Amino acid sequence: NTLCRDSMSLRENRECDALSFGFRISATGEIQDVVIEPTRIRVTRRLTYEQVDAILAPPSCPDAVSTQTQEPRRDKSVVLKHELSTLYESAKCHLTARTARGAFNADIPDVRVQVSR
Repeated sequence: NTLCRDSMSLRENRECDALSFGFRISATGEIQDVVIEPTRIRVTRRLTYEQVDAILAPPSCPDAVSTQTQEPRRDKSVVLKHELSTLYESAKCHLTARTARGAFNADIPDVRVQVSR
């Protein structure tokens, strides 16, 4: 209980201990080059599932599309949408590959992880 409220909590603008998972997803949806390591992270923006859904949702009408001439890499909201879209498309590709191999999706709301020091 203490870890989730203190040293491993995901509070904004505070450094905390974390387990970072790195991997690549191939064009066929296979997970490759898995790396798991303890790290220190700083959460710069905490998002709810609803906020991510809103960011990824298509504009409600064609006029809502941004006409800014700014470079996309300089606009943080464009970068965030691009990064979330990339993660979403990669996850869909991986799920498709798993389903093709006979897996099924179990929608489990909470995942419990225990860490011993």
